[in-house]
Amino acid sequence: MAVFEAYIADLPAEHQGRVSEVLNWIATTYPQLEQEIKWKQPMFIDHGTFIIAFSVAKHHLAVAPKGRVSFISQATLLRQTISRAKNLCGLNGSKLLIMIC
Repeated sequence: MAVFEAYIADLPAEHQGRVSEVLNWIATTYPQLEQEIKWKQPMFIDHGTFIIAFSVAKHHLAVAPKGRVSFISQATLLRQTISRAKNLCGLNGSKLLIMIC
């Protein structure tokens, strides 16, 4: 999680806990994923392939999985991420983007 520390520290205080919890959970649950900051967003990479990224907006945390979630492991990661975070607020999104309030 050291890769994400500066990113989290720069977030508004009201978002730091939620974002830290979600990123830490993914890093702990999927230790094989590499952690990177690209395009000012925390993301997880597997063997050089983008898997999932996050961005913080004023009223939600956006979750962007790789393309349409079509692989079992990606679907599992996405489902678990959402269930871990959605108890914090509502859920909204599209086919390629999920917004957690």
